[in-house]
Order: sequence, then C-alpha cells, then structure tokens
Amino acid sequence: MAPPRGGATPHAERSTEDVQSSQCPHRRESAAPGRVYIGRPSKWGNPFVIGRDGSREEVIEKYRAWLASQPELLDALDELRGRDLVCWCAPQGCHGDVLIELANQV
Repeated sequence: MAPPRGGATPHAERSTEDVQSSQCPHRRESAAPGRVYIGRPSKWGNPFVIGRDGSREEVIEKYRAWLASQPELLDALDELRGRDLVCWCAPQGCHGDVLIELANQV
C-alpha cells in the first residue's frame, strides 16, 4: 500500500522533549506552533480505515506494521519530537500513539 500523500512538515531541530498527543476538532487549529497534524492526508496519516480494514485496534496495529516498512517516515520521526500530534480520533486509541512511542525512542 502506498504511503499517504501531502502534509509534509518542515524538519524541526532535534528536541529532548517527549512527543505528546492532543485533540484538535478543526484542522486549521493544527497549524498552531508546536503542533503537527498526523491525520489523513498528511504523510503521517493511517492508510488503514476503521471498519473497512478492521477494528480501531486492528488498524492501529496494521499501521505499526506498515510504518516499519516505510524508511522515509522512520527517518522523519525526529520531526515529531517536542511537538503535539493532532488527529481527529484523539483521545481514543490512535495511530498517533504508535508515532509517539517511536518518536520518543529516537
């Protein structure tokens, strides 16, 4: 499956701060300083859809497996450090939880 398109974020300086999640009901609010929108159609978006591709938990695990095969995204995880990740599904389980986990290991 091809990675999601668009929504590239500028590369940020490496931060020692952990990544956190946040909820943003309107995408325009994700442009606030320190926030990165990770939903579709950003490059961080989950290509797996709840219902069509499985339950919430299943599509999150599919995203984890898919992300492991995306070297360009793995190399870009540092862009997320010190930023709030914004997605429509927060505060429910979200692929952003995978990004938080991996970015905080970088």
